[in-house]
Amino acid sequence: MDKDNFSDEKNELEEDEQEFFDIIHTQPKTIEFISDPEKINLMLRNDLYPILALLRHGSFTVKEITELYSTYAGSRTKAKSEKTIYRYLRELKNGGLIDEVGQRVIKGQTATEKIWGRTAKVFFIQRKEDEDFKDKLCDENCIACRDDGIHQDSQKGIALLSLLKSIYPVENTRINFAKFMNSLESAIMKTFQTQLNSLTEEELNQVAKLPYSSINTILNISGVIGLMHDEPDFLERRIKKYLLD
Repeated sequence: MDKDNFSDEKNELEEDEQEFFDIIHTQPKTIEFISDPEKINLMLRNDLYPILALLRHGSFTVKEITELYSTYAGSRTKAKSEKTIYRYLRELKNGGLIDEVGQRVIKGQTATEKIWGRTAKVFFIQRKEDEDFKDKLCDENCIACRDDGIHQDSQKGIALLSLLKSIYPVENTRINFAKFMNSLESAIMKTFQTQLNSLTEEELNQVAKLPYSSINTILNISGVIGLMHDEPDFLERRIKKYLLD
């Protein structure tokens, strides 16, 4: 969604409200690497994804999330009640993806409203060596790349395998390729995570401000360069292990 249009929608919501001020007591981490299958499943759920996408833009009350939910869920999605949205929020909170980050105080009222936000500005899946995510993340209807940093391998795998076939005569790759891809992305992600740990908070925030497509590009380029620097024969060893043996 265009940021200007998004700001206009939020301002329209605020104009309908009484005068208020927000007290924010918790700020999100810049980037969180996720390997827990239960967390990954929550992130991939079609009913929960719109909330994570919305909270990418900031922190909101249940009422605001309810009113903006369909904007991120798609026009064909039925409107949700505040009760349903609150249940979704509890699921995401229990999964460690969002939290109550503050309170909204409305002038003239003693009651306050909870404000919800993400635990991290950017989520990335942390793959483990030899772990096959194919059955957990991909099927014939999977999304190749969603705008939340979650990656699916099916379409990328087909394209990369075609390139590899021009160099290596690989057979029976349907299973082996998934393991090869997971091994490669796991190593790249590990390298990138090490690089992030050397950044200052200001530098991390600059990274998090970029669009996800740009962050993905940075992750892949810096991760590959770092990996090839640390282990020059990594790719050759993994190709032999998963695709040629």
